[in-house]
Amino acid sequence: MEFVYSTQPYRRKYFILSNSLLTDKTVIFNSVRHLIIYDKRILKNCCKRFPYVNKLTLNQHCSLHSKWYASDECHSIFPLTQITQLDILIGYQNFAEIDDLLHWMPNVHTLTVSGIKLSIEERQISTQNQIKQFTIFDFCSVQMFKFLMDYFPRMLHFTLNMHSSSLAFDEFLPSLPLTSPHPLSSLTLQKMEEKKIDKLKTSLESKLSPNQYSIDIINDIFYLWW
Repeated sequence: MEFVYSTQPYRRKYFILSNSLLTDKTVIFNSVRHLIIYDKRILKNCCKRFPYVNKLTLNQHCSLHSKWYASDECHSIFPLTQITQLDILIGYQNFAEIDDLLHWMPNVHTLTVSGIKLSIEERQISTQNQIKQFTIFDFCSVQMFKFLMDYFPRMLHFTLNMHSSSLAFDEFLPSLPLTSPHPLSSLTLQKMEEKKIDKLKTSLESKLSPNQYSIDIINDIFYLWW
């Protein structure tokens, strides 16, 4: 195998993997920490190598259904066990498939997803993942929130996009681990309408004492700690 080291090496911290600059020689990108993939088919016969990547973003045509991430080709491009931040921005994905991917990337601590689908027969709850920060951009029900609480027993922070959800926060409030041993201690609600923010503040004031929580509001983002 022939390796290529440019006299003007790539110095950026991120790289968008595409079909451009195709070569049959192995090119190593030592500076890259964030790898962005738009199509899993690009990985086939890819000669680019990213030995120090720790953040991975999957977009558009990177469905997890075929388990492409389990292939030797993928493992030769970047080290899966080195990934600590994972963004899955490919629409709704079956949670069982996300779960399988996390088994290949056991050190992920920050996970962002567009949306997830829960089946009636989800596999047994795992306690092996290291997720501490979780963000979901699309709809999240109370049932899903409780499931994620159990599935991510080390989760410290949860971020939810309220614009995509018709769910009233009052339904979430009883589910928050205010007194339970679960380590979750903060919640961020994005794209909150002003009237919903006012309603949420009133709800918190009526149900919790001031020393039980703290809040911060920046534009349409509502931060809650307890």
